[in-house]
Parts: sequence; structure tokens; C-alpha cells
Amino acid sequence: MNGPSMHRESDSNASGGSDPGLSGFTETPVIDRIPRLASNRRKRRPPRPTRETPRTQFLLPTTRSGWLKAAGVGFGAVLAVGAALVGLHLISANGCSEFTTERTTVAVEGFQIRVMPSDLAGSFGVKLGVLSLADFTSASRNAELQAAAASLPAGLTLVGDPVAVETCSVDPKLATLRMSIPPGAEAGASLDLYGWDDKARAWTWLGGELDAASREVVARVSRVPSLVALMKVAPIPPALGVESPPVAGDPASIVRSIPASAGQIHATGLYLGDSGSIVGDPAKLLRPAGVNGAPMKTIPVVRNWGAKGEVNRTLLRSMLAGEAGRVAHVNTLLNLVTTGGFEGVQIDYRGVDETQRDAFAQFVELLGARLAERGKTLSVVVPAPSLTGATGDAAGAAGVFDSPGYDLYRIGRAASSVQLDLSTNPEAWCTSQLDPLIEWLVGRVNRYKLQVIVPTLSVQKDANGRVRLIGLEESLAGLGGLRTVAPAVAPGANVRLWWSGNIEPSDVRYDENGQFYSYSYVDERGIQQTVWLNTAASLKRTLERLSRHNIRGITLRGLAHPGNDDGVMQVVEGFARGGLASVSAPEPVIKVAFGAGTPFSLPLSRSPDTMVVQAPGGEGEYEITSVFQSVRSVTLDSSRVAVSKDAPTAEGGANTAMAASVADAAVAGQAPQRAAPSLPGVNAEVFELGGHVNDLAHAAQMKTAGMTWARTEVRGETLPEDFIVKAKAKGLKVLVTAVGDRNRVMDIAYRDQWAQHLGKIAAAGADAIEVWSEPNYQAEWPAGQINGASYADLLKRAYFAIKQANPNTLVISAGLAQTSGVYSGGCAEDGCDELAFLNQMAAEHAQDYMDCVGIHYTSGFEPPSAVGALHYSQYYEPLRNAYYGAFNGAKPVCFTALGYVTAEDFSSSMPAKYSFAAGTTLANHAAWLAEAAKLSKASGKVRLMIVWNVDATEWIADDPSRNIEGDPQAGYAMIRPDGTCPACESLRSVMK
Repeated sequence: MNGPSMHRESDSNASGGSDPGLSGFTETPVIDRIPRLASNRRKRRPPRPTRETPRTQFLLPTTRSGWLKAAGVGFGAVLAVGAALVGLHLISANGCSEFTTERTTVAVEGFQIRVMPSDLAGSFGVKLGVLSLADFTSASRNAELQAAAASLPAGLTLVGDPVAVETCSVDPKLATLRMSIPPGAEAGASLDLYGWDDKARAWTWLGGELDAASREVVARVSRVPSLVALMKVAPIPPALGVESPPVAGDPASIVRSIPASAGQIHATGLYLGDSGSIVGDPAKLLRPAGVNGAPMKTIPVVRNWGAKGEVNRTLLRSMLAGEAGRVAHVNTLLNLVTTGGFEGVQIDYRGVDETQRDAFAQFVELLGARLAERGKTLSVVVPAPSLTGATGDAAGAAGVFDSPGYDLYRIGRAASSVQLDLSTNPEAWCTSQLDPLIEWLVGRVNRYKLQVIVPTLSVQKDANGRVRLIGLEESLAGLGGLRTVAPAVAPGANVRLWWSGNIEPSDVRYDENGQFYSYSYVDERGIQQTVWLNTAASLKRTLERLSRHNIRGITLRGLAHPGNDDGVMQVVEGFARGGLASVSAPEPVIKVAFGAGTPFSLPLSRSPDTMVVQAPGGEGEYEITSVFQSVRSVTLDSSRVAVSKDAPTAEGGANTAMAASVADAAVAGQAPQRAAPSLPGVNAEVFELGGHVNDLAHAAQMKTAGMTWARTEVRGETLPEDFIVKAKAKGLKVLVTAVGDRNRVMDIAYRDQWAQHLGKIAAAGADAIEVWSEPNYQAEWPAGQINGASYADLLKRAYFAIKQANPNTLVISAGLAQTSGVYSGGCAEDGCDELAFLNQMAAEHAQDYMDCVGIHYTSGFEPPSAVGALHYSQYYEPLRNAYYGAFNGAKPVCFTALGYVTAEDFSSSMPAKYSFAAGTTLANHAAWLAEAAKLSKASGKVRLMIVWNVDATEWIADDPSRNIEGDPQAGYAMIRPDGTCPACESLRSVMK
């Protein structure tokens, strides 16, 4: 669904006229194609010059001063060339191996240096030599080696042979060093690369990224040291810091929450202000007395975010915008430290984007240097990076960690310590991603500097990424309490329980790696919220995992809050003294009882399908009580159930004979195995609703709208296995729109190859596959070859490959580009009218090779029930009926993309190519989607309706100066910029 259109850049110069009788409609679309999301955007060609002027003419100066500047530039160029020639001579004379376009790597046994051509600042070469450990430690004839051997820092042990590096000419901008781990050495044993700085005459940390596949430790440097060695880092006694809230009244309760083993207080209550200022009262920062009566080491924390997760990006952007703003803020922070008598300062600035990466690094470097001049320290908090390019939680999920706005190499070198804030990314903290994340970080930040901020409270994160810490009671409130699924049950029957809150089984998860229970729900504003329950058991598990990585230590956040689990302090003290294994922190269970009966214990790790207990043997009405039992107990909501012999004897198809074994398992805390429920057959006469998604972060909101499908698009031979797995885990079926190579599609061999790829998608579990997208237009099919018969041949091949791999996968024909009548009902070299194309398909009996006829409709500007004088493709019902009738009703239709765009919520006006929808309001958007669903459901002709789209966030305004056409993707989205979903409410009323 990519290419030129009224919703994308267009190759067509044709245009339709406007109809003054239609309110809000100013231009008739020419080729209405589904807008492409940003990830699929093609780069536009740069604008051509407006006049044919020789390029050299633009380079000639026109003033005397200009000529002088040109002469200076020329002389500088001569010097640069001369220096390069001298460098080449030196490289040759010294026997150095030069890096070139052809040679990017120079290596000796067990060590290599790689420099890419783009990172060369001039001629550069190296000469490498391996030193045996004996030669290094007894280097009596080399004073520099003697100094290096004598200066090995405490806690570092040489592993393998060091490598001497002689550099020639100009250092590169970046070089990658790789050293092999010697046989017999453990790959995960805290191994880092260190280099000897012959100017500072000291060892410096270079990097510690582990490449497990090649058994190498990797570092990236801007200056190659004269000596490189692999070092094993001795166990580091963990530092323990505690964040404290500002003092309001008697600080005694806060002080009591501080463990005796804490060595540092991170005092919060100060915020970034206007013009580089600081807002807040330093006098309210907690500065408690230590063991000997002297004040504990207190570091003031300056933030740009609040307790509810709101981030002030505007003030941050203003401060970073120029050197003057950065210098002013540095001076303010220096004054805070100096006048307050603090040992240093901590900055905690969230929301640094990629465009501010260099400016933020410069700010940190300046602040770190100025503080160091005064003997003070700088601590920098960085949000936990996200795993990009992956949809699963598994440690091996495809993807890489990314912190686009935070240059961790530069920050790590400039700061005294770097604090990783786990609360910003519970998806990594609470899953198997935590260990790979820390391993990735110690390759960029010296483990002696890396400290991890660990929340002791539960975490709530909304669909917009806002995070706040909440107490145990609040974190459980969204679940409600346990209730029976049926209002009445038979005596002694097998009874399935579920939460009384508006929570679906697929929205509840338990992660065995982190021992976290999490669930998603939609709040009263319609915003999706996800909660991770943090207990003494999950905190212990987090600290156990962090202990493996031999880093500086941890900082606890939320310890003074009354909502912590009771066993938290014991876990913290156990960690501090190195005795975490001896601390008892049982995993939580839910205790549920009927009346005064003996409670059943249900572990949180239990599958939703196995929350089964045995009903009482006596008839009557019973109160069901539920208690969350960790080290601390929390009473949950109660419910009532009638036990009657007239009720069904078994719920959900379970037989009575199974009841006793299920109940026994519940008491013992074991989960009996049950088969997963099967999905409805693909030929069921039903109507279903879904949405196109960027990711699955809004699955709970989708399901509140009655959606049961998630659509994604893949190109080439990409296999969306991770997406399929994650969507099904969230209770959604999957539609994959698959598009191949338009330049090869006329090759019969390629068609067969690509059809086999669709078979792989079906075998991976796709519930439906849309075969290609918009083949009636040249953006997706080769010009001059556009014909429904040609596409029907591809569809036929795809159908057999898909059904052979998975007979239950729906095959949907490609939705077509809406041509708005530009082809006058026929075909041209660059495209075909929809009906003409469909008739060509029907002539080839395409209906025999599909389960559903695909439709794209994204140019609506009136209610779906409206019919007007424009081309039939502009109106919902005429378009639907045209597709349905093209095959004489032999197959139902599937709207694989149906959407309405509105500019409401956005500051810029509707882009020109979308001016047909300039009058569409947000209320229209929600109402028209619901009306389309209602009409589709009632028609008996529509099998599936996919809303375009659920969660796009990009809005690109027209920019004629840069030849950029606007693209209002976010204007189509159901999830609005504030996280609300008006369309969810309107669709729910239709789908309930």
C-alpha cells in the first residue's frame, strides 16, 4: 500500500474538479491509495534547479573579500594535500599498514583494528605487535612498558597477551578494536578492554562489549592507544544509593526508610527551569546524618519530569538549542553544588531526541569538566534503551538496543557515574531483555561507573509512554477480585475463575525471567494502561540478575513510599551484604475462598485457562473472597455466586470427573494441562473487526473497541513470525498484507518463488493473507503490464501455496487503489479503473482462488451512508457493492484498509492532497468508522473490516520550500495524540 496517491506523492498530473455542493470537499482525489506509514516511506528525489547555470559559476566569488577567502581555502587545501603526502611517506617509512577503501582491517593473532573509509580523517596506519605476558611484565629494556606494567590498577588482571600499537599519521574519527578471549577464559567473566595512555601515563577503559558468537571483546575509540590489553575485572562491592523525596514536615519517616547500608542519598525536588535556571527549594533536600553523626553523602537531583511521568521537553529543547543556553545552565548547576556544599550533582533529563544527541553530549562534557575542576562529581541518568526492530520479549528476539538521543560513549567518559533508569522501560526490566540490556551497556559505559536505578514499587505505563510508580494496593485495583465466570454453578462442580475488573485473559501475563505479573486495561479516559506488579520476590529476582554483571551498584527509587511490599527492606539488606540467596521472598499467590471454606491457593504464574477451583458441595449463595498474598497481604474485591443443583454441572465443557483433580492442583499450586481453545473456522458467516498497527502496544484498547484482528504489512520475503506470535499472545488474529517485487512480478519463476514465501507466512500462523496491494496502479505493478488477468495468475499460485501450508488461512485478494474515475472505466499504461480490473480478474475465475475480495477505502469525506454524484469509489456503499457484484456475490468482501482522516488535534492544516477531508472533525472520524462497521455487519456481504489505522503518530505538513508533500498518517489514527480513543467508544457500541 505504498506509492503515489492523494495520500502520498503522486506521479499523476491529472486532477478532478471540485463540487461546490459538497461541504468540506475541495478537490476530487485522482489516485486514492492507502497512505504509507513512515517506515515504508520512499525517499523523494531532490528538486531540480530552476535554471540551467553551470555549477562552476556558483563557486566563483564576486567580491574582493570573497577572492581572499577563496585564496585562503585554496592554500589550506594545498597544505592538507601536502600533509597527506607526508603522512603517506611516514606510513611507508615506518612500516605501518595503511587503512584504505580496500583495506579496512589490520590484524595480528587475536587482535584487530577496523577503520571504515568514512571514519578516516587523513592518512592513517598502524603497526601491531603481540607481547607475551612474560615480556610485558619483565620489560626491563623499555621504560614505557615498565611504567604500564607497574601501573596496572587494583582490581584488574591481565587476560592473554597485550598488543603494542604504533600509529602513523592522523588518528581516525572512529576505530573499532576487537580482541579474542583466550581459550579457557570464561566469556562472561567481566572482561573489558583497557588501553595505555602514554600521555597521561595511565590505563584507561576502552570498552567491554561482548561478541559471544566470535568470543571477542569489542571497543570503539576515537584515539588508538599505544597498548591494548584484555582485563578481568575483580568483583566490585556494590554501591547502594537511595532516592529521597523532598522534605515536607518531619523527615523522620523518610529517614527510617533508608537502609543502614546506603552510602549515598539522591535528593529529589529540583527541576529544570526557564533560561537555564533551576526550580525548587534546595533547603528541602533531605540531608540525613550518617552513622557517625556527620551528614550522609547527598547528591541533589535535577529533573525535567514529574511524578506522573510528564516530561518537559520544551525547557530541555530551549536549554540545548545553543551554546549560551548550555553554559548558563552549567553555571547554575555549579552554583547549586558550590553554595550547597554538595559533593556533586545528578541530572535526570528525559526526552532527549536524536537531533539533540550532540548538543546533550556537549552539555554533559562541559558540566563534567567544570565539576572535575572543583573536585566535584557528575552523575547522569539515562532512560533504559528500547529494543528496536523486535516484537517479542525474548532475549534472542531480532533487534538491537537503541538510545538515539543519548551518546552513551561520550556521556560515560564525561560523567563520574551513569545511572540507568529501569522504570522508563519496564518491558526490558521485567523480562528476559534485562540481561542483554546490561551486557550491551557495559560495552558503552565502564562497569565501574554504571549504576542501575531499580524501583521498589509497581509501575504503570500508559500508551503514550508516561510512567509512574504506584503502591501495591493501586497496582492490584485494576484487577478487582476473583469471580466465577458463570453467575450460578452446580455443587462440587469444576469452576473457572476470572478477575472482576475489565481484564481479558490475553491481557494478563507472567514473566518467569523477572517473576513479574502484568496486565493491561483501558482506563476511564479510554487510555490503555499497563501495570507491572513489583513484589519482594520480583525485586529479589531483579537484584539477583543485576549481581551477575559486576557493575558499580544500584539506586533504589520509591523506598520511602508506604505502598511497598513488606519484604522489600530485607531483600535490599541481603543484596548489600552479599547474602541475597539467604533472604526468603516467596512468590505471591491469590487465596480465594467460598464463604468460610478453606481457601484455594492460585499462583500468579498460573495460566488464565487453569484458574479453576471446586465449588462448595452445599447449595446456597456464597461470597467469594480474594486475598493477594505476598510477604504482605492485600484484600481484593469480593463477589457472589449461587450454588444450585439446577446450574450446569461443568463450566466451559469441563467434566465433573476432572473437578477433583483440578481442585487438588489448585491447593497444591500446580497447573493442570489443558488444550488451547480453537478459533472459529475461516468459513464462518461472521463479521469481524480489526486495525492496522505499527506495533501491538494498544492491543487492550483495540479489544475494547471490539477488534479481534491486527494487520501488518511485509515486503519482499520478510517473515513476520515475531508479530504473529505476539499478536496471538494478546488474543488477536493476524492479517498479513504481503507485497513482492514489482520489478520481478512478471517473471513466472519469481511468482512461484514468492507464492512459496506466502506459504511460509501461512505456516507461521497468519490467519489471513492479503496477496499484494493495489496492483491496478503503477506504483505497485509494472507500467504497461497492469491487467487483472495477470494479477489473477499470481493470486492462483499464491492460493494453492497458502492452502497447502495452512488450509485455515484466509486468502484475500489485493485491495485496489481508488482511481476516482481517472481512467474512465478502462485501463491505461499506468493503471486501471477498479471495476475494469475486477472484471478482468473475474474473467479468469479469480473467485475460485480467494476466500474474500479485498477493498481499500481511505478517501471518505462524508458518512458511509451518503451517496453523491462523484465516482463510485468515493462512497462506501457503491464501492462495496461494486466489488461484491464483480464476482456475482460468490465471495464476501474484506475491507483490508478503511479509514477517515481529520486534522483535529494537530496544529498544521490538512495537507493539500488531503483537502477533500479538510472539513472532517474528530467526532466525524469516530462516528463514521462506527457507521461503516454497522453497515458492514448488517450487509451480510462483509467478512472483515480493518480500520486504517490504529496508532500512527507521524503528521507531516506540506513544505513547498523543500518539495515535501504532506502526509497526515496520525490524522487517520484511532489513538489520538493525548492517548484517548474516541473511535474505540463508538465502535464498541456497534460490536457489543
